[in-house]
Amino acid sequence: MSLLRASVTKAEYRQLSFILVLALLLRLSGNLYDMPYGFHPDEYQYFDDAVEMMRKGIFRPASFRNPPLFNYGILLVLYVVYGAQYATGTIASLAEFLPSLPRAFAFGIARGLAALAGTAICCLLYLLGRRFGGRPAGILVGTFYAVAFLSVRDAHFAVNDVPMVSLVTLAFLFALRLLEGGGHRDLVLGGLTAGLAAATKYNGAIALLPLLLAAALGAQGAATAGRVARIGRAWLALLLLCLAGFLLGNPYSIFDTPALLAGVSTQYGLRGIMWLGQSTAPVPLLVLQTLLTELGWPMLLFFPFATAVCLARGGTRAKAALLALSVVLPLLLYHSLQTLFFGRFLLPCTPFIVLICAWGLVGLREASAVSWGRHQFVLWAGVGLLIISPLARSVYLDVILHRQDTRILAKEYLERVAPSRSIIAIIRDNSPYFTPPFNRMRYRLLNLPSDSPPPDPTMAPADYYIFSSFVTGQMSKSSAAKERSLLLALERHGFARTSISPLRDGEAPPFEPDQVYLPYHQLFRYERPGPIIVIYSRPGAPLPTSIDLSVGLGREWDRFSSEPRRRALTNAQRRPFGSTKPAPMSFDQAQRGSLMEQA
Repeated sequence: MSLLRASVTKAEYRQLSFILVLALLLRLSGNLYDMPYGFHPDEYQYFDDAVEMMRKGIFRPASFRNPPLFNYGILLVLYVVYGAQYATGTIASLAEFLPSLPRAFAFGIARGLAALAGTAICCLLYLLGRRFGGRPAGILVGTFYAVAFLSVRDAHFAVNDVPMVSLVTLAFLFALRLLEGGGHRDLVLGGLTAGLAAATKYNGAIALLPLLLAAALGAQGAATAGRVARIGRAWLALLLLCLAGFLLGNPYSIFDTPALLAGVSTQYGLRGIMWLGQSTAPVPLLVLQTLLTELGWPMLLFFPFATAVCLARGGTRAKAALLALSVVLPLLLYHSLQTLFFGRFLLPCTPFIVLICAWGLVGLREASAVSWGRHQFVLWAGVGLLIISPLARSVYLDVILHRQDTRILAKEYLERVAPSRSIIAIIRDNSPYFTPPFNRMRYRLLNLPSDSPPPDPTMAPADYYIFSSFVTGQMSKSSAAKERSLLLALERHGFARTSISPLRDGEAPPFEPDQVYLPYHQLFRYERPGPIIVIYSRPGAPLPTSIDLSVGLGREWDRFSSEPRRRALTNAQRRPFGSTKPAPMSFDQAQRGSLMEQA
C-alpha cells in the first residue's frame, strides 16, 4: 500500500525542495565553527573510533558504551573518499590517506552525515503528514521540523543523536503502514529499522513502541481469539526483528556480550546522577524549558489542543496520533523521572510533536469547514506565529557560528604577544575541550586540576593563568573555593586581568551543561560561541589590556598527526610547579595529544 494518497505534483516538489534546502542550509551553515580543533567533548568517541578502525583495518568498536552504527557510517564515508582519491591517483595507499586528510574536511564529513540525517527527517515527516492530512499537513510538518531549534543545533554535531532520530522516524513510517493493514514486508522493515535505531543509540529502541501499537490496532475487527493470536505473533516477530536489526548494526556485540552488557549498564546507571553544573531545578521543569527552547511557546501550547483535535475527529488519523504519542509520552515521563538531563534527550520527541501539530491544524480547518484559499492570510499568520521563535533561534545560531570561538580568540591573541616558551597555566577540570588549545610546541603548559591545592603565584613559575567559565561552571564546591583562593592571590600579587566574553553584556547567564556544546538557553545574549575566557598575566608579561574582537584572525588548518608525532606531543617536557628545571609532566588520556592542538 502506498503511503501517499495521490501522486505528487510539480508544485509539491517545488515546495518540498524549498523545505529540504532550508533544512539542509540551517544544519550545514557554520558547522565548521571550531575548526581545526573541535571543541565538542563527545564527538571524538565516534570520530576517533572510525579513524582508528580505518587505520587498523578492523571493524570492532573500541567500546560499547555507545553503539557503533554511526561510527560505521563515518567509516563508510571515509572509505568512499579514500577510494575516490585512490582512483584519481591522488594517494597511493591507505597509509598516506589519514595523515594527509585535512581536519576540517574530515569533521565536515562526520558533521555532514548528521545534517543529512536531519534533512531526511524533514522528508519523512512530509510523507507522514501528507498521508493523513493531505498536502498542507505535509508542507506544515516539514516546515515545523526544518526550523526546530534544538534539532538544528544538534545536527551541527558529529554525534549519534540526530541519526538515531532519523531511524526512529523511518520506523514510524512502517508503523503507519502496518496500521493501514500493511503486510509482512512492512513488519520486517519496521522491526529491522527499530533495531538499527537502537544500534545507533540505545534509546532508539523507543521506535519499537509505535510498531507494537500499530500491530495491535491493525488487528482490530477479527474475532477475539484470532485477534489475540495475531497480535501475539506480530509482537514476537517485531521483537525478534528488532534484535536482528540491532545485531546487524552492532555485529561485534555477539562476540563480546559481557562488554555490551557493561556498556548498557553504564549508560543506564548515569540516569541517577546529576551532571556537574546541572541546574538544581526539578527535572520536569528542565524538560518544559527544553521544549520551549526547541519549539517556542506558541507551538508548545498548541500541541495539546492539536492532540485533542486529532483524537476527537476519530478515524485513522486518531490512531496515527496515538502512535505518535506512544513515542512522545513515554520519553517525557522517563526523562522527567530521572536525575540526569540534557536537552538532546528530547530530540526523538520533536518529529512527533510537530506531526501532531500539523495534523491538528488540518483537522481544525476541516472541523470549521474553512477554505484554505479564502483565508490565506489567517492561515499563514498562524503558521508564522508557530515557527517564528524556533526559526529566529536557528538563524541566529548560524549567524554566531560564523564568528570565531572565544577559545580560538584567546589562543591567537595570546600567541601574538606572549614570548615563545612562556609558561601558561591552564585551570581545568576533566576535559581539554573547555579551554584554549595552546600550541604545546611553542609554550610550556601546566594543567592545574581544579581539585588540586591552589598554587602560590610567587612560587609557581607561570607567566599566564587561563580560566574558562565552562570549567568553573562544572566545579565542585571545594574546587570552586580553591579557584577563588587562586584568583585572590593573583590579584594580590599584581597579575593583570583581561577577559574574552561571548556575550553582548558582561553578566554571564547561569551555567548549564548544554552550553559546552553550543549556546542554548538565552541564545540572543550571545554574539559568538565559546566560554568566558579570563587571562591573568604576571607583572611585566606582555598582554593587551583590551581585545578588539572585530579584528579578523587567520585560521591554521591542522592535519592528522602520525602516531609517533602524537606520542612526542604527549610526552613533551613540562615544568611542574616548584621546580627550577624542566621535568616530564604527563597529560591524562582526556588530553589526547594532537586531537586538540597543532602539530
